[in-house]
Amino acid sequence: MRRFVVFGMAFCFFQLNGIAQLDSLDHIVRRGLNYPNYFAEDTYVSRGAVPRAVEGSLFLDERWQDAHILTPDGKVVQARARYRVYDDEMQILGPDKQAMGLYPAKVRAVAIGQQVFIPLQFRNPEGKNTVGYFQLLMEGEMSLLLRRSTELVKSDYNPALDVGDRNDHLELRETYYYRRDDGTPQLLRQSKGSILKALGRRKKAVSEYAKANQLNPRKQEDLIDVFRFYNRE
Repeated sequence: MRRFVVFGMAFCFFQLNGIAQLDSLDHIVRRGLNYPNYFAEDTYVSRGAVPRAVEGSLFLDERWQDAHILTPDGKVVQARARYRVYDDEMQILGPDKQAMGLYPAKVRAVAIGQQVFIPLQFRNPEGKNTVGYFQLLMEGEMSLLLRRSTELVKSDYNPALDVGDRNDHLELRETYYYRRDDGTPQLLRQSKGSILKALGRRKKAVSEYAKANQLNPRKQEDLIDVFRFYNRE
């Protein structure tokens, strides 16, 4: 729980003192250029764009946007950033306009606009433990997280019949997780039964609240409302 409180306080502080933080990022970037081994610990040159043989975007949003980065030692620095979903890579724009990838282990959180992303260890769909970025939708004793990935959908074009789509497509997939305090994120299926099971000891109150307010577990805003209610009870 303390982890999320720290995030909120740090980002709030930055909004009040954002201009003073600009020099902090400039210093880091210049150190990276003057001392080649510095970025080996904190960032790396991004893999860049894969050959554009498919339709769809590699990014959540391809535009570089103002971002706040919370470092392990509690400092907040400003950068231009974007999230490359295809590689689960958080990128920052270097002074020479080169895309740099942040190592997840070297950041505690990245806020791009109103969206806050945190790197967490979890078990992926293949059953392997890995570290990836989650968007923090609701923080508290029981936090709601959103994990994004891309799936390549192959062309179904039939040349003999000249029917179907000629192009492959990258499609964005979204999966919800819940996390109790500082535990490991757990997969959350968007069904009433799965949500009530996850929320455990308060499931009766949650069920009554959801019914009274006609909340749909498949709608993000309603899911956030359920977790908000749970955390304030």
